[in-house]
Amino acid sequence: MNDIQRDFDQRQRELQKKYRQLSKGYVTRINPDGIIEHHPYSKSRGLSWPIRALCVLIIAVFLVKAGLLNSIGQDAYTAQLDLLNQGDIAQRFAGWVMQIDLVTASLADWYQAIFA
Repeated sequence: MNDIQRDFDQRQRELQKKYRQLSKGYVTRINPDGIIEHHPYSKSRGLSWPIRALCVLIIAVFLVKAGLLNSIGQDAYTAQLDLLNQGDIAQRFAGWVMQIDLVTASLADWYQAIFA
């Protein structure tokens, strides 16, 4: 009786695992013999969460840079960058990250058109 219960519990765990996987999305396929089967999506669908988080962080940095450039103006922004570039290594790195580039300038122009 113990073996029968273990076999049942194992089959039940496998079914629960399959249903959890199918709840995240599935693909329906028809076998050559006409049987319809549902297969869960593979795990390689989309970007992994660290890459997504890094992309969101980079986009946020560009948006903040453009917002600052738009709000204080290019002359004051450049003056603040000059102050950062005269500091220690962390401040110089921050100055390098915050420098005006093509994306920042384009976003700042876009902000100006929208919020002006």
